Amino acid sequence: MTIRTVLDETIKEAVDNSNDSWKGSVFEPLTKLSNDERGKWGEKFLFRIINEKAKINSTWDGDCNTRPEDGGTYDILVNLIKKLKNEVKTAFSCASSANWQHENIYAKSVWDKLTFVDVDYDKIYITVLTPKNMEYLFKNEQDPILGKKATLREAQEDKWKFDFSRVTVKNAIDAGYTFCYNVNSPNDQGVVDHLVKHFG
Repeated sequence: MTIRTVLDETIKEAVDNSNDSWKGSVFEPLTKLSNDERGKWGEKFLFRIINEKAKINSTWDGDCNTRPEDGGTYDILVNLIKKLKNEVKTAFSCASSANWQHENIYAKSVWDKLTFVDVDYDKIYITVLTPKNMEYLFKNEQDPILGKKATLREAQEDKWKFDFSRVTVKNAIDAGYTFCYNVNSPNDQGVVDHLVKHFG
């Protein structure tokens, strides 16, 4: 089974609707879902390629992602030997949109990896960051590598918004934080190598 097969299966399971701005895109059916539903799709897609393609033994509980006994809330427990708590944020953009919006990132949450699954018309950008990568952002400073600041939500003590522009994504690719999976010229081994580097 290829990553493209996993991609097609999870999309088909999720929804069978379309949106004109995504006409012809493999992701078109997902655009009718709510943000929460797209987020769950992103978690499931990432979990399956980590577990099935990268062969990194992991667990994902779907809706039950609050694990107080583990010391925090996260989405996927990656690498059952290292027990890496992975928080996943999924966002959609298109040629008409300038960025991917990531909401509700908590500095005080106990996670080891923060993974962004950012969907474009014919690409998925998988970005893996660590708490150290987020230190500048949680101080309301611009990250020197990503060239971007996070924004503390109004009247919130620990709820951050961290949007990626196309320049941010390019910087993240150059730094090795991000891998671009193109559905028209898929590189499964590239995704596997990226995930093993960050989670293996």
